[in-house]
Amino acid sequence: MGGLRAAFARSDDCAFLSAPDANAAALLLSDPEPGLASAADLDNYLTRQFLPWGHVNEGLVIAVADVSAENLAWICAAYRGAQIAAIAPSDLRTEIVRRFRDRLSEDAVYGLLSKKPNLSACTVVTRNQAVTLCAIGIAVVIACGVWPFAVLQTLVALMSVGFAVSILFRATLAWLGIDRRGSVERPVVVSSDDSLPIYTILVPLYREATVLPELARSLLALDYPGIMQQAHLPGARYLVVMVS
Repeated sequence: MGGLRAAFARSDDCAFLSAPDANAAALLLSDPEPGLASAADLDNYLTRQFLPWGHVNEGLVIAVADVSAENLAWICAAYRGAQIAAIAPSDLRTEIVRRFRDRLSEDAVYGLLSKKPNLSACTVVTRNQAVTLCAIGIAVVIACGVWPFAVLQTLVALMSVGFAVSILFRATLAWLGIDRRGSVERPVVVSSDDSLPIYTILVPLYREATVLPELARSLLALDYPGIMQQAHLPGARYLVVMVS
């Protein structure tokens, strides 16, 4: 792992890695022990930027990327007696992605549906919307039977107004999208690559093997600091690429 940092010091609740420790350094250079990290705590791992890594002298070692006082206090309260090892953010993200790749992919695809189904595109029409549309349809049918000409005139007027609003809306978007002279994009300044976010690119693929090599080359050539962390074809349906 590149950029790995380890140090040990002592506190009431945790042992912070602030002096070189051969066993701890060797532990951090190896893969985390299986079974220590739980998928149920994945949100905490991502938010607090830590991961239970292994054991040294029967003590739990936790790799932490965010070593701020508030974050360390939270981790020490949650894992009393543990040893806290500082690790580069990119190394921690790589390990979390490797360990929970399937869970992260599932959350990316179905997370919104499971947490807020009313906002997901998988739910085209909600139950309340279906009831409302049915009520409006029944009311229109009854009105057509009682006042056919008045209803027809009203429908034509509503469609005309909707068409005019649509034209005005599209014209406004076109006007706002015109590249005006004098507009200068300011360069984005970042302190380090570790401060940049991870982007996940989902590319739908199905029976398109001929375009895959060129697609992979184009993704690798993205003008973004970092490397392609993972690319796989779950069920040969889509390509998942994560860069940081």
